[in-house]
Amino acid sequence: MIYFTNRLLLAVESPDWIGIGLLDGPKIIGSFIIWNSGDRSQIGYSIGSRYQGNGYCSEALIKLVEVLPPDLSHHKRLIIRNDNWKSNSVAFKSGFVLKSIDEYEHIWEHPTIGG
Repeated sequence: MIYFTNRLLLAVESPDWIGIGLLDGPKIIGSFIIWNSGDRSQIGYSIGSRYQGNGYCSEALIKLVEVLPPDLSHHKRLIIRNDNWKSNSVAFKSGFVLKSIDEYEHIWEHPTIGG
């Protein structure tokens, strides 16, 4: 399955791995990994360093949250190290809400979609 945004495509290669590519080139510039643990889905993401700072990851994450299948759409959770300000910024820009901060990490959750 492939999903599109204005600048990107998201290629679902398996239930737990999604490639992020540019529409104007046949390159994979990043990826998502999804862990389903009971009533929570944890989302990990990575984007190539030369593509960071362009809003690609935020744009892709917004689309991913929209298209997650029903079995993963209860809650979306991001666990990000405290010192990873770029990823914490992506979470905020993508509509996630900061739920807690401990000594090592920020925990972000996205509101339930569709109920």
